[in-house]
Amino acid sequence: MKKLLTKLFLFLIITSLGFIISTSDVSAYTLLKSVHTTVDVVSEEEVMVTQSHTLTWDNYASFFPKEQNYVYAYITPAFKNQVDALPNSIKDLTVVGGTRFTEKIPFTQSIENGAIQLKIPYYDDLRNDTPLTFVVSYKTDLYIDLAGGMLDLQLPGLSQDFKSRVSHNTEGYTEMTNITISVSIPSRFGAVSSYFPTTARQAIDKKGNTTLQFSLLDLIGKSIQISVGNERLIKFELKGKTYQTNNDTPEILEGLLKNYIEVVLPSSREGTENGNQEILYSKIEPFPISLRTDSDGNVIARLPVSAASSGVIMIEGYAKLKNIPLTKDALNAVKTAISEDMKIYTAGEPAYWQTLDPSIVAVAQKEIDSSGKIMNQVRKTMAFVSRSLSYADIKEASSLVRLGAKESLVQKVGVCMEYSDLLLTLLRSQGIPTRAVFGDGVGTRVDRTLEGIGHQWVSVWLPGVGWTPIDPTWSDNNREYVGHDVNHFTWYVASASVNEPNGFNCLSWDATSPCKDALEISTTPVDSIPDDESLLTLSQIEAKISVEPPQPGWRVALQRFVDYLGESQLGRILLSKQGLLMLFGLFTYLILVSIISAVSKRIRKKKLQNAASQFPPTV
Repeated sequence: MKKLLTKLFLFLIITSLGFIISTSDVSAYTLLKSVHTTVDVVSEEEVMVTQSHTLTWDNYASFFPKEQNYVYAYITPAFKNQVDALPNSIKDLTVVGGTRFTEKIPFTQSIENGAIQLKIPYYDDLRNDTPLTFVVSYKTDLYIDLAGGMLDLQLPGLSQDFKSRVSHNTEGYTEMTNITISVSIPSRFGAVSSYFPTTARQAIDKKGNTTLQFSLLDLIGKSIQISVGNERLIKFELKGKTYQTNNDTPEILEGLLKNYIEVVLPSSREGTENGNQEILYSKIEPFPISLRTDSDGNVIARLPVSAASSGVIMIEGYAKLKNIPLTKDALNAVKTAISEDMKIYTAGEPAYWQTLDPSIVAVAQKEIDSSGKIMNQVRKTMAFVSRSLSYADIKEASSLVRLGAKESLVQKVGVCMEYSDLLLTLLRSQGIPTRAVFGDGVGTRVDRTLEGIGHQWVSVWLPGVGWTPIDPTWSDNNREYVGHDVNHFTWYVASASVNEPNGFNCLSWDATSPCKDALEISTTPVDSIPDDESLLTLSQIEAKISVEPPQPGWRVALQRFVDYLGESQLGRILLSKQGLLMLFGLFTYLILVSIISAVSKRIRKKKLQNAASQFPPTV
């Protein structure tokens, strides 16, 4: 009986082990799928895509019959807004196979999950000694744009949850997938100025042609971005309406009553957020009467506008944007090197940058990077912002309401200002000097749904380097925008508050009346900057303002007198219709009183003379 129980026990153990082995994630055979995509730039408007799918199978005892199996290939756009144009964006689509790749293979085509799905039947049985290769080729404009003299290449990567290894336990095999992408750029299109992911391998041949190779690890959770060229050229425009604030102005004074609009002019200064841009102005209307520079380095122009009628402010010009790669000094800058005078850029602002709020402090401390390097800290905190917020789908500018950092954490949704406010606030709470940057995204792929409102990002202070731009919103879309690039045009920066400066202030005679609408900003890539002598640099504008004015005539003197009166409430009352009527009445009264007084004196004098003639003097 004892031997029987022992045998039964051993039987149960062996059976259990067999069951465990048979249901474990261990498969004896492997189906290997190798997908290599080559992208060749053939023109400024088109690329040639060749995608090779190779299947291998290592089980000699079984095979995949051609009658029952398919390969699926996908043509995925770089941007969601390209989905509707997908069918018309693909040319010369072919699929070939066979040992010499001469056999054309029929396929079916459909749109699945925002991509073109190609269902390609096996042209032969897949056995352990006969690998199958399918080559899909096509031309497309999906992945390339010429914008401002630079070529932009954008290719989709793989989703964050992509699995390169999938076990088919029931069938007894493991499916392995390896995906690589190679991009070839002939030298005639220029040099590659930047690419992402930066872990790609770059090779340049003797003729200057560049090849970038992206591995599977490079592509998971990331899209490919490549910029070809050294600088991007754009035209910028700032415009806004001004409104009448004096409704009771006499016609004689309408041309003399002025409001003053303060506008931040785009500028350039080394070591700051705009250090990579050169600015030329083609129009500033009305022309400024003065320029000043605030504590953040913004150049603010004062423009005179009529207080008695509506008008338009128009500022136009051109900018040349350059890439400035992050240096080793930037990457290695440490928090301990931040000087005491930069601590003013770590303070909060109660409405939107609540650096001392307990919920903000808790998150900031949780995301502290132990290395002490500022850029490591920035990237870690930016990754938290990207994970925490989802981009809001807003179609109307009137629907935009700034949430601020604390409320962004609660609602977990926002647009560029929420991404930027949250990152800025967390970094400041971590002791890193940070300020807000306002401007516009540049290029043909920028979402223009909310035209004219511009874009917001942040910058951080790196000791020994200066202010360095960081865009958390765009970095959220499987991209990383760290450092100066050709895709951002800087208008102005703000450190004390999101509204200080706001780019467009009004100094009105009547503070209760709206003097203006919000100033709109827009940018457009251009092929070249006009060779026009009328284009002015900022220093030339300043020199033009400072030129000695002509000797003041009566109109200039009157304008100065009106401006002087307009600085006080009493003066504005006196210059109104009612005030002028009162002054006219007072003036008329004084004239009448003077006339009556003069006449009275004359009459009294006459009477005295007549009396004297009737009674001559006696001796």
